[in-house]
Amino acid sequence: MTNEITESPIKVVQFSRKNFIAQVVIGGLMIAAGIALNVFVAALGGLSFILMSVANNSIDHLRFYQDRMEIKLLALRSRDTIFNKDISDVQVESNVVILTVKEGEKQKTKKIPLGYFSEEDKKEIVAYCEGIKNDSIN
Repeated sequence: MTNEITESPIKVVQFSRKNFIAQVVIGGLMIAAGIALNVFVAALGGLSFILMSVANNSIDHLRFYQDRMEIKLLALRSRDTIFNKDISDVQVESNVVILTVKEGEKQKTKKIPLGYFSEEDKKEIVAYCEGIKNDSIN
């Protein structure tokens, strides 16, 4: 038995359903084109496109905690944990949040593309990141 403490996130954000529906429609069109043209590769590509869309839609892409955030933008990628104390700069551009993160002696840039999220989620993501920026100044 472990003495692990599991902390629940403040906010969990997933991709917008609008993008998911568009991806499934595109995958369906690829399958239909593959069948119509008798091209097995196109139909298989469409099926894999739909399966990846389902996988991407079923995960929590952003998890916000009191002291950190976890980012997983694609189903096949690992989850990045970024502690708020390691964030040295936050920039909000038109459709991207750019985080400058200290990793050891180096500064790395992490980007959160906002185009995948609903308007309400975009506002909450920006508010959380701006809160980190304001906390680091104080």
